[in-house]
Amino acid sequence: LAMAGASPNEVICDAGPERWRAEELGIVRSQRTFLVAERLPWHHITQGTGDLGVATGLVSVAAACHRPCASLILSGGRFGDRAAALIDASGQPQMKGSLSEDDAVPGI
Repeated sequence: LAMAGASPNEVICDAGPERWRAEELGIVRSQRTFLVAERLPWHHITQGTGDLGVATGLVSVAAACHRPCASLILSGGRFGDRAAALIDASGQPQMKGSLSEDDAVPGI
């Protein structure tokens, strides 16, 4: 996020009832303190839609495009696949580069 020169106003994630998702979010929140829930509202897209499988990321992007603020989208898969996107209030992505292994959160 620092690389993009952007900061989100909210987080949209695909967290559901699975244990591995809870562990992953716990690590992200402890390693990236600017994402603490007291500072940013977190929206769990699957609470409103149910499990959408691979479509969850796309639905999260669509929801973010209709929000009046910058949204950080976090999505992960059971086998370690992860993705993140930062969508600004105009519905445009804010990332101007690509993430490297150095940007990864340790432990996930």
